[in-house]
Amino acid sequence: MVFVTGGTGLVGMHLLAALRADGKVVRALKRPSSDLGPIKEFFAYSFPNKPEAFDEIEWVNGALLDVPLLSNLMEGCEEVYHAAAMVSFHPKDHKKMLEVNVEGTANMVNLALAQGVKRFGYVSSVAALGRDDRSPITEETEWKYDSKNSTYAGSKYNSELEVWRGIEEGLNAYMVNPGIILGIGDFKRSSAELFLQMHKGFPYYPGGHNGFVAVGDVVRVLRKMMDEGAPSRRYLLVHENWSYELLFQKVAASLKKSAPKKVAPLWLMKAFQRLQQVTEFFTGKRAFVTKESVRNSNQNYSYDASKVKKELKFEFQNLDEVIEETGAYFMSTR
Repeated sequence: MVFVTGGTGLVGMHLLAALRADGKVVRALKRPSSDLGPIKEFFAYSFPNKPEAFDEIEWVNGALLDVPLLSNLMEGCEEVYHAAAMVSFHPKDHKKMLEVNVEGTANMVNLALAQGVKRFGYVSSVAALGRDDRSPITEETEWKYDSKNSTYAGSKYNSELEVWRGIEEGLNAYMVNPGIILGIGDFKRSSAELFLQMHKGFPYYPGGHNGFVAVGDVVRVLRKMMDEGAPSRRYLLVHENWSYELLFQKVAASLKKSAPKKVAPLWLMKAFQRLQQVTEFFTGKRAFVTKESVRNSNQNYSYDASKVKKELKFEFQNLDEVIEETGAYFMSTR
């Protein structure tokens, strides 16, 4: 039995598909409000001749803070994949995000140790690595608590500390630190939402640069680490360092849409953020542009994933092909 958290997320749905393709018996944790529709559609696409692939997943409603439930769900599981996390750059979510990400990961680690889980895989983020705008970021870049890091980044860094603690206490655990993940997913959330927004029409692109990786590569590396063991306990996963301008151009092309032609100047984004803040105050409607999201989209970072290439002899997927497939899949669901 394999236990998976975050099965309704971008990485989670691809992980579930990979596990079921190998005939694994899977138990997946989800929130009661989670929509399984996009996952069912993805499984129909991935397993056209095997409809039972999705139906045989044991879905369980619950939360990472419910220790007794997690303990029952993890009992008898040899492998655990912890991919669940809360992602938000809104100030009102910061306390809850720290609880879910840090305390939730601590619960998972403690129970995995108590239950004698043989292999534990954790999906972290490049946000948990140190920030450096002068040279490529690696697994060794030193973390610092400063204004360059969002609350989300801090929550992932502290979540990793829980996993490292588990390793010191004897847990056979592995981690991956992916950049912005691209691939087929729920187009109403996470990075997959870019395809929906680009289809609607996007006038501007952010001025920053970031690192990108295919969702399939995240799954393949983590499973390879779990199944075969690895020289290192974690790997940074970024295949391409692109500007947002280039990414938006590629996504627009996959949808046969015109790419945005203008960079969103920082002053305009800040003005829009303040307008959103005022609107939220008077209407209660949650602002989707915040100070943290404005700052993040204008930062310029590059990443060096040579460690995973060397140690695991890993070759990344062509991201152009991933974007083309995702765009075609998106259009087929319209």
